[in-house]
Amino acid sequence: MSSEDAVAAPASVTLPAFSPANALAWFQRAEIIFRTKHVSSSPRKADYVLAALPEDIFPQLSSWLLSKGEEPLTYDETKTKVLQLFTPTPEERAEKLMQLSRLPVANQRPSAAFEEMRSLATLPDRRSLDLLRVLWLMRLPDNVREPLTEFMDKSLEELTSLADARMATCRQSRTLAPVAAPVEEDDLPAAAAKQPLKKTPSSPPELCWYHRKFGERAMHCNPPCSWSKNE
Repeated sequence: MSSEDAVAAPASVTLPAFSPANALAWFQRAEIIFRTKHVSSSPRKADYVLAALPEDIFPQLSSWLLSKGEEPLTYDETKTKVLQLFTPTPEERAEKLMQLSRLPVANQRPSAAFEEMRSLATLPDRRSLDLLRVLWLMRLPDNVREPLTEFMDKSLEELTSLADARMATCRQSRTLAPVAAPVEEDDLPAAAAKQPLKKTPSSPPELCWYHRKFGERAMHCNPPCSWSKNE
């Protein structure tokens, strides 16, 4: 244990209640407290963070914590994992910004409204949200957008070229989709032979009026009549 960590006993560090909606700001405040309490040990800061998280959050971290086993957790990896769970994705940030842009500033101070929007436009690594890039990506079909996630470090020019190539490939694959081949006239008998035989309803025998009326006692017979065929 370092001399700096010895200054602060575990009970002397109390972090504020965790706010999933403002996770990045919560970590910024926690880091201020760590500095004022002279806590510099990465594993100890990670322990303080995990101890401050509400009980209902742990199910979302359980599989990750189990994967770490007995390995001591570092503050940076713990912060990264929590932020991944509770900070909006770029797409969610863009949608929220678009919603806020349509809401008039009523009881809120204009400066507070701006800070709310700037917080959404600031990514956890403090980069600014590239709103144009995100809105454009949101317009693409899923089968075009998803492969592009591996190339998000590319420039917009490179990314749009990749998207064009991917879209062309998807359209071509739809065009070349197999279709049923037409049946040639010479193949019609063979094709008909493959069709299941349909049972045709049997028609009643054609009897003349005498045989319909008197049956075997009929003294006369008028054609057409099938009685004689049954004899």
